[in-house]
Amino acid sequence: MGFIIATERRHWKTRMLYLCMYVLVSAGALTMLYPFLIMISGSLKCRVDFDEFEVIPSYLSDNALLFRKLERARYNANAWRYQFSTLQTTELFEDIRYPKPFRPQVGKDIADFIRRREFPTGYMTPGEAYAPGVVPYVLRKWRKFLYDRFDGDITALNDKMDLAVRSWDTVQMPEVNMLSRNNIRGHVPFENLYYDAFRPTIPLRHFWPVHCRGLFFTSIRTDYGRDIANFNSKYGTDFSDFAEIPFPRRYPAGAPYAPEWERFVREYVNLLFLRIRPGGHEAYRRFLASRYGDIQAFNKVYGSGWDGFEQVPVPLKRPEKLPASRDWKLFVEKGDCLDAIEIDSFEFRYVDFLKERYGSIGNLRAAHGLDYESFDTAPLDLEQYDAWLLREHRGAIVREFLFRNYLQAIDYLVLHGRAFWVTFVFCSLNVLGHLIVNPLAAYALSRYKLRYAHWVLLFCLLTMAFPAEVGTIPRFLLIRELGMLNTIWALVLPGLAHGFSIFILKGFFDGLPKELYEAALIEGCSERWMMWNVTLSLTKPILAVTAFGSFMTAYGAFMFALIICPDERMWTISVWLYQFQQIVTEPVAFAGLVLASLPVLAAFLVAQRFILQGIVLPVER
Repeated sequence: MGFIIATERRHWKTRMLYLCMYVLVSAGALTMLYPFLIMISGSLKCRVDFDEFEVIPSYLSDNALLFRKLERARYNANAWRYQFSTLQTTELFEDIRYPKPFRPQVGKDIADFIRRREFPTGYMTPGEAYAPGVVPYVLRKWRKFLYDRFDGDITALNDKMDLAVRSWDTVQMPEVNMLSRNNIRGHVPFENLYYDAFRPTIPLRHFWPVHCRGLFFTSIRTDYGRDIANFNSKYGTDFSDFAEIPFPRRYPAGAPYAPEWERFVREYVNLLFLRIRPGGHEAYRRFLASRYGDIQAFNKVYGSGWDGFEQVPVPLKRPEKLPASRDWKLFVEKGDCLDAIEIDSFEFRYVDFLKERYGSIGNLRAAHGLDYESFDTAPLDLEQYDAWLLREHRGAIVREFLFRNYLQAIDYLVLHGRAFWVTFVFCSLNVLGHLIVNPLAAYALSRYKLRYAHWVLLFCLLTMAFPAEVGTIPRFLLIRELGMLNTIWALVLPGLAHGFSIFILKGFFDGLPKELYEAALIEGCSERWMMWNVTLSLTKPILAVTAFGSFMTAYGAFMFALIICPDERMWTISVWLYQFQQIVTEPVAFAGLVLASLPVLAAFLVAQRFILQGIVLPVER
């Protein structure tokens, strides 16, 4: 019954009262809605911007923030790889700045050179292949490729590829790290499948070049304690930054930094990025002669039939097979190779591309808007290239960050156990059981005036005096004795009868008009007919409340479900989400929680009319 009569509703004071009430209710709703919106926004982020509390993620409109997120993804969340690729000293991805001024022609030239693919496979490496607690784009595609190829059978993958992985989400990419000295591509089945069948399908924009100048920059910076003064003191130079130290293609004889170039070539750089230049053939043959002594010993090891070392062909790049591979490596590390070899890495091939495209240094200066001294001083500016990628593929990049966390959460739940099926069966049986057992018990207490009915109700209410965890161990022992552990019945049977639901239902049944039952008895109706057609048909709202409560109890069960069913094949979504949160970052965990809330939201939207009636009608009575 309203407390404001109809004649007062048009008065301005009454309207102000209504306005204040609506404002207070709206404010209360916002206090509940705002945290949920923050969680949704957090589920669309990564570690770079997760600490920014906002309802709408800023990277949707902020290019600088989106660029930082892109760099973290491209360089596999490894700041060191970002440093040597861009010749920067930034330690945190959160501190990366969008390049200003942005020179799109620089990025386009790098992109055009990459499209030619005029370099060995190891000259570029895929980004978005790894990040702690996250499954980025390329790694996700690799796992899907394997899942489809082996029809979801992890055993078939292990048997054919000679692996021992336990689940699909532990499969990693066998990309050879060409940043290390002696790494070379193997030819085992798993690597062959990756390099020959999958790697060519990765879009070129997901690769970044292995930058030898950057490796030289980071290695020398580390060796001298990140203090350029130490380097200048040793060699008598006046560089203001390690990035200013020249990195020529060939040995800089007479230059003060020549020992550093030699040490880098002999000890640091991967041999893939070296080659014997045309004038260095004789130096290599002299090394073979000094190593083997005579041509007969050489022929015996190589299985050849040359008459002299002058006939031996010189491999320009390191051969893949022994013994030539071993000798080539020894020539670089211990032989008289400085005047015979040159660095043949991505950035030097890029310089050759610029010479071919522009012809003169003047044309290059005009196109890039920079005052280069020569083609050799034109840097491989990967920051400009990454900014160009952001401009050209902004939509795809934004979509990846929007959906990446949710795709990872869905994949995890789909690929682990039978989470969806077990949860669906558990919730369905729990709701069905509640709607059968509790109304029957409440109907009996309401219709039949039992002598000790009040004691039964008191017992039902006593179950609310103790937390459910108190009975977990006794229930576990009982279920174990009955031999029902790791079964769906172990989850369903202990919760069929609910004391509070019986108490609420009895009170609701007691409020129904007695005349209805008297009229039904006069007509000769059975008790079962009266319960179904009178009691239950008039109490749909409270039954909806009971069903929704039982669904929430079953869907949110964690500790009980984990203890009663220790076998992971019987784990529910709640248990798997807990395990999921232990291995992922906060944004991905938020995505899992948002997904977990969707069934509850859907159930409430379906039953909201009945639920609200179940709340309001008892108050009106």
